[in-house]
Amino acid sequence: MKNKIFTIVVLWLLGSMIGPLPFPAHGQTKAGSIEKVRFADGNFIVSAAVYVAREKGFFKQEGLEVSWLHFLSGKEALETVVNGKADLATVADTPIALQVMKGARIYVLATLSGLVNLYGIAARKDLGVSSLADLQGKKIGVTLGTNAQFILDSFLLYYQVPVDKIRLIDLRPEEMAEALGSGQVQAVTSWEPFLSDIKIRLGEKALFFYDDRVLIYRLTWNLAAGQDFVRKNPETVKKVLRALLKAEDFIRENRAEARRITARYLGSDKGEFNKLWNTYRSEISLNPLLIENLESQTRWAIRNNPAAKKEVPNFLRYIYFEGLEALKPEAVTIVH
Repeated sequence: MKNKIFTIVVLWLLGSMIGPLPFPAHGQTKAGSIEKVRFADGNFIVSAAVYVAREKGFFKQEGLEVSWLHFLSGKEALETVVNGKADLATVADTPIALQVMKGARIYVLATLSGLVNLYGIAARKDLGVSSLADLQGKKIGVTLGTNAQFILDSFLLYYQVPVDKIRLIDLRPEEMAEALGSGQVQAVTSWEPFLSDIKIRLGEKALFFYDDRVLIYRLTWNLAAGQDFVRKNPETVKKVLRALLKAEDFIRENRAEARRITARYLGSDKGEFNKLWNTYRSEISLNPLLIENLESQTRWAIRNNPAAKKEVPNFLRYIYFEGLEALKPEAVTIVH
């Protein structure tokens, strides 16, 4: 008994000399336990929270080491996740819907931002296009399988231009300006910064149509991951989301610096970028617009592809609610 009392006294004395043990703060990781995450980014202004989180060290604060894969479309970024070459992707809603139809096992972790007027149609006035009705019979460049294709079809439907009266030419985003400038196509559907490239190249020859009045379509730009990765790494997912929420706060409080960071990642700080930045808001959430877009784009895909599945999937099964609900439950407004 005396030996036991002696041991307790010695431990108490040692504790009083050493002080409290240094436990990691909430949301931080013990030194040496760095987790590696592979990010595939679609290179869009609405990825600003990702760029800020990386630049300001918010990922590192969560014990994450992020490797970076750069693409010019969210479609390519998501394909990298589906093929197992990346863990996370930033991507718009159309590629998500199309991959789900193909049987891909993916989760949407959060929507990073909503409406920004990023998409449009550029046409050559000197090649016979003065209105959207003039697109009938023309060759139109579009990156197939992206939101640009869905938006083009929505424009044609709204303005009553028969889809079977145009010819689609599949082009990569960076090929649009050259194809339109050379006359390979008479119009293109694309997004920023590629529309600005066309403005610079073609000047007064180009005519632009935007969805800034009728609001045919509202973008959701999302963070997606493979389902296996999420199920094996739920705490890593929370760390990523926590870093992005920190970035969202930073963007709200430091707009000018966040703009400079985003411009540097996109390689553009021109007038058009600044106009878009003025309309951009980081809105990390899971809101009903995501479901609405995924369902409407699936119906669009079924209508345009007779061989496609005929049922709209239950997209609630492709959304991972647990991560964002644990960190910011008020940001989750999808009923599930």
